[in-house]
Amino acid sequence: MSKRFLLIPFLIFPLFSQLDYSGYFESELDVVDLKTSYYYGYNKLRIDLENSFEIGSLYGSIIGFQYWGKSNFLISDFIDLEIQDEQSFSFGDTLYLDNLFLDLFTEFGEFIIGRQPLSVGVGYVWNPMDIFNQKDILDPSYELGASDAFRWMFNTSLITTDLILSPSDHGHRLDIYSSIKGTLGRFDITGSAFQYSVQDISFLENEEISGIGFACTGEVFGVGLWTEYTQNDNKSLHYSFNEWVAGLDYTTTNSMYFLIERYHNDDGASWENGYSDESLILYMQGQVRSLSRNYLMVHTSYPFNHWATCSSSYLKNLEDDSKILSIQVGLSILENLDILSTFYLFDGVTHSEFGIQESALSIRMNIYF
Repeated sequence: MSKRFLLIPFLIFPLFSQLDYSGYFESELDVVDLKTSYYYGYNKLRIDLENSFEIGSLYGSIIGFQYWGKSNFLISDFIDLEIQDEQSFSFGDTLYLDNLFLDLFTEFGEFIIGRQPLSVGVGYVWNPMDIFNQKDILDPSYELGASDAFRWMFNTSLITTDLILSPSDHGHRLDIYSSIKGTLGRFDITGSAFQYSVQDISFLENEEISGIGFACTGEVFGVGLWTEYTQNDNKSLHYSFNEWVAGLDYTTTNSMYFLIERYHNDDGASWENGYSDESLILYMQGQVRSLSRNYLMVHTSYPFNHWATCSSSYLKNLEDDSKILSIQVGLSILENLDILSTFYLFDGVTHSEFGIQESALSIRMNIYF
């Protein structure tokens, strides 16, 4: 994107009466022990702008990344491949518009037009109904990128309807998501229908997928419960597959928090002492939500006081028996300064999803304004 386009928010926003801004500076160091040890990291600056007027708001966000340390990688640095002519990727300094959208409130509902954050579904790590995002399974709560879309939401006393139209990344058709949400007792229940397209491993062919989904979330005796299910039809390759996730969480009287989530995907790669190169590359390209078919996540956290929190997560691939244990310490030293340190331990046999890795350390600092 031309850097001249980054001036658009600064030219448009002053046309309205009131400009609010916020954001943060983020710096991260990662030390990784894979086939060899190395370090890399980045500095990130995010500026969010908001201008409110009588019937809505205009939002814009600018993000800048500056990378340091190792910046060129081979896919085989992270997964085992049999092919000789493998792909590589690199990180370079970048500056771009993350959000630029208009949010209007009318008697006919809420209309959101432009590049906007889109997130649907009820799962913590996995969201089968979310056709717009792929979460990072090592950091599922990190902010998601924006999508170009038109969104309409309409609320009544009984139901909420949601319609999202988003041009696909390769520009051949619209990705469409629609849902109706209602309440039954202690539970919120959502039904959805969707269609979207993904590119195959060559980036030359498109696979068209449509489906229907169901989600339910609520609370029983203080235990949070959720489940999400989709039935998908790959019209291009003429086969169907199911995805589902189910989870629960609970917070004790002394603020100890527990979460368990189980995920299944019929379309995940099968494990036979290794995965196919095609499955591994699609996974690294972000074309699929998960590499394998079955996963389990267990997470717990405890706030020692108002400025220190300790948490741990256990993620297991139930197909190849590889696993990750992470231990995290978060410090809120000042009102606008957070430091998050995470240590990862990986375990698995050769050619398993997490078997190629040994350990990793991540230190992230955020300063908010």
